[in-house]
Amino acid sequence: MILLQGKTALIFVGDGQYKGTDPVTAVKGIKDNYGENVCVYPVLVGGGLPESVVTMKEMADVGGCGFYQTAKNLDTPQNLADWVEAVFLTKVEKKAEVVPPPKPGDSDGDGVTDDIDQCPNTPMGAPVNDRGCWLIDNIYFDFDKSDLKPEFFASLVLIADVMKQNSDITVQIGGHTDNLGTEKYNQVLGDKRAMAAKQFLLDQGISGDRIAASSFGYSMPAATNETEWGRAENRRDEFKWRR
Repeated sequence: MILLQGKTALIFVGDGQYKGTDPVTAVKGIKDNYGENVCVYPVLVGGGLPESVVTMKEMADVGGCGFYQTAKNLDTPQNLADWVEAVFLTKVEKKAEVVPPPKPGDSDGDGVTDDIDQCPNTPMGAPVNDRGCWLIDNIYFDFDKSDLKPEFFASLVLIADVMKQNSDITVQIGGHTDNLGTEKYNQVLGDKRAMAAKQFLLDQGISGDRIAASSFGYSMPAATNETEWGRAENRRDEFKWRR
């Protein structure tokens, strides 16, 4: 047995009259031996008697992967070239190039892409959350005190650094208290707390016209005033920035 590598085109050229031999059976035997590796292409020459046409077509059908043709249909260079291409050449469809969609940009450079950034135009250098928003941490005070606690110095220095990098932003400081004591007393205490943070930023070299400080006393609690924990959460400065 001859081993065939890849596809083999078996071309029968004749008048379809085969005495003593059944060409259809012969093709079947070849296919039994070589299977899909052989494709049969009968080409009928001559007048083409009806029984000859039937024989040649049956040979192609048994071959499975070839086809029948007549010599008359191959009498021009173009027809012959088309037949040769169909028999010997395998067309490879060019796969469409998949162009990935452009990656979302990051207009304000905060590390959060524009498609999910809920706070566009974040100041340069400002730390942001996963939504792209600069949420300035509160600072907290001891009971009845307005002295800045050293543990919050780093937060205030960070605010000053961002303001230095972005000369067009201002910061509003809101001083808050718990509800122990009179409204008037806490209004003054809230102002002292806001002014303490403002003075710290002034000492960092930030211009006073870029810092607003005001007191809210105990009018805007962040937590319940019924527990010590809640009152501690209310003794705070909050910061808001804007351009």
